[in-house]
Amino acid sequence: VEPGFPLVKELPPGDANVAFSQNGVWLVNFTQDECEFWDARTFTKSRSFPRLRVERNPGAMDFSPDGRYFAYLKQRDQAELLDAQTLEIVATFELPNQGQARKLCFSPDGTYLALYATTQLHLYHLPSMRAELAKLGLDW
Repeated sequence: VEPGFPLVKELPPGDANVAFSQNGVWLVNFTQDECEFWDARTFTKSRSFPRLRVERNPGAMDFSPDGRYFAYLKQRDQAELLDAQTLEIVATFELPNQGQARKLCFSPDGTYLALYATTQLHLYHLPSMRAELAKLGLDW
């Protein structure tokens, strides 16, 4: 930090991935053991989601382009999809055949969630999934 510029917040040391939500409400800090949501206006921790196993590297995460959803790797074979406003979990994705995801991202239009495993790319079409869930009364 340059002299004369105040430090707003200092998070605990260690490797992490960080991202701001599109609307500027959230600062997400994804460490080796948890995914923390900080209120970006007050810099207070609002909620955290523990990883199922502590990993050497910080976790992969992404906000949908419209800011409606947030996805993160809870563990290498499981991703959670959150409503980015309420921080409620709306879906859990488990990779088949003990797949080990390394990265995830949303398509530019937000209709697909991609989980990249070392040998396969898993694409989930969210509108189709919601339509099938709605038939069962389970749509989020």
